Amino acid sequence: NQIDHERWDVKTLSDGFRIGLSVRTTVDSQCRMNRPSEGWTETLARQPDEKILYSLWCTIDSAVLEKDGDYHIIVTGGDSTMIVEIPNPDDCPSTSATYRDMFKTARSIVDRYFGGVRSHHVGSKYSKHSPIDVEIEGMGFWDNKHGRPAKGHAGNYREIHPVLKIEILTK
Repeated sequence: NQIDHERWDVKTLSDGFRIGLSVRTTVDSQCRMNRPSEGWTETLARQPDEKILYSLWCTIDSAVLEKDGDYHIIVTGGDSTMIVEIPNPDDCPSTSATYRDMFKTARSIVDRYFGGVRSHHVGSKYSKHSPIDVEIEGMGFWDNKHGRPAKGHAGNYREIHPVLKIEILTK
């Protein structure tokens, strides 16, 4: 099923990349980044700012289970929204067991919070809950432009994908 996914190796860390640099960021900062000058293709290699582990405090607005098995989560911060995604660990056989375990843990936190995430196939409805503040850690990712940005997408199509860690922040 991975063949149907755009830039799947980059999205799932199965491209052999090893995480090094970690940077704290904001949703607003991610949404202001400039897209790579190289044209986007399904085989575009990992870009320099996709080699950074980003940590951001944000608010989860809603989530949906995408057709590709990823959790597609809308987060807000400042005046901006963006998408963060958690791959289905069972659909990533060439990703290291460590990363797959991180995907499972992050998805379980989302499941507990939302009481399960609705499938995109069932009415394309996002699971909503009272907004919750979280810290998310994951890799920066440039998604394909899909025409006019869809619900929650940053105007520059910047995402955090994959999410490796979610921590609910208590007030």
